Amino acid sequence: MKYSKPPLSYEQQIDLLESRGLIIKDREKARNILRRINYYRLSAYCIPFQSSKDCFSVNTTIEDIVELYNFDHDLRTIIFESLQVIEIFIRTLITYHLSHKYGAFGYANQKNFSSTFINHQKWIDELNDVLSRSQEVFISHYKTKYDESKHFPIWMATEVVSFGALSLLFAGLKPSDQNEIAKEFNINHEVFKSWLHHLVYIRNICAHHARLWNRVLAIKPKIPKKLDSWHKPYTIQNGRVFSSLSIIYYILKKSCEGADNFKKQLLHLFERYPTINLSSMGFKTDWFKHEIWV
Repeated sequence: MKYSKPPLSYEQQIDLLESRGLIIKDREKARNILRRINYYRLSAYCIPFQSSKDCFSVNTTIEDIVELYNFDHDLRTIIFESLQVIEIFIRTLITYHLSHKYGAFGYANQKNFSSTFINHQKWIDELNDVLSRSQEVFISHYKTKYDESKHFPIWMATEVVSFGALSLLFAGLKPSDQNEIAKEFNINHEVFKSWLHHLVYIRNICAHHARLWNRVLAIKPKIPKKLDSWHKPYTIQNGRVFSSLSIIYYILKKSCEGADNFKKQLLHLFERYPTINLSSMGFKTDWFKHEIWV
C-alpha cells in the first residue's frame, strides 16, 4: 500500500482529535501543546484513553493525555539520572578487576577474553576510533606524553566507551572474570550479563525520549532464581518496567549510593500523578513491601 496521508496543520490536528471524541476546551492551549509535542508522539499516549481504535472514552480531555505524557517524561528522567550512577559504578568494577588481573593494557589481548568473543578486534577498533576523536584533556595529554604507546591504559579507555560498549566488553569476558565482578551483586554472571544488556536498552529508551511507562520490554532481564529476595512475597516478572526499576534499586543499594533517593523520587512521582495506572508498568498494589524494596 502506498502511503498518501498529507501533513495536517495544528488546527486540523485539533479538529481530528475532537472528531474522535477528545474534549478540548481551549483550542489555543491545545495548539501550544501540539507545537511542543509532535502529534505522532502524543498519539501513543492516546491509546489507553480509547474505547476502540480512534474513539476516545467518554469525558477524556487533552489534559489527561498530557498528564500521562508528562508522567512518562518524569519517570524517564528519574531512571536516566540513576543509570548514570550505575554506569560509573559498573565501569569502575570492570576496570578495577581487569587492570589488576591483566594489567593496564590486558584488555587489548584477545587471549584474556572468552573464545566466544569473536568481535574483540572490532571492539578494539571502535574504541580506537572513539579515542581518536575524543576531545578529553586527559586523552590529549596521554597522546602527547606517551606517543610510543599503542594503547591507552584501561582506566582511561573505559572512561570514553559507551555503556553499550561496556556491556559488550563484559559479555566477552571469561566466565570466571564475569563471576568475580557479578559477586558484587550476589548473582551469577549470566544474570548480571542480562542485566547489563537490559539496562543499556532502558538507557537508550530514556535517551531517545521514547515511551516507557507501559512498554512491553523487548530485551528482558533474567530474574535470579536462587536469590530469595526476588521471589518474596511474589516473583518479580521481567516483562514490564517494574523489573527494570527493581534492578536499578538493587544495584544502587549495592553501590551504597542513591538507593533511598531513587525510591523517594518514585514515591513522590506516584503521588504527583495519582491517576496513572501503575499495573501497566508491572506494579502490584503492595509493591513497596516486596523484599527487594524494603
